[in-house]
Amino acid sequence: MELLITTREELTSVVQSAISDLVKQKPQKVIEKTWLPLVDALELINSNGIKLKKSTMYVLVHRGEIPYHKFGQTTLFDKNELMDWIAAKPARGSKFREGQNAVIKSAQRRLVGKN
Repeated sequence: MELLITTREELTSVVQSAISDLVKQKPQKVIEKTWLPLVDALELINSNGIKLKKSTMYVLVHRGEIPYHKFGQTTLFDKNELMDWIAAKPARGSKFREGQNAVIKSAQRRLVGKN
């Protein structure tokens, strides 16, 4: 092993140069936020067609009906797990629309039967 003696300025210059070279060589990765606090998770869910209130989110967490993780007292949501949960949910109002369609078809049959 070789011992080098240098000044603080020389060492600073060498380290800055090395870091600069590394930054130029390696493309910067954009780090995507994957852990979301409740407010951001709620915004993600609402922007994907499932309208929830903050209080409803707390109920879903309490019941274990939505994927979440506890870190101490902090509740966080994994973005990928939330996207899977959103994809598994039926479209908003789909059951209501099915009921509407059944009523309409029934009414149409009755009208045809009266003529």
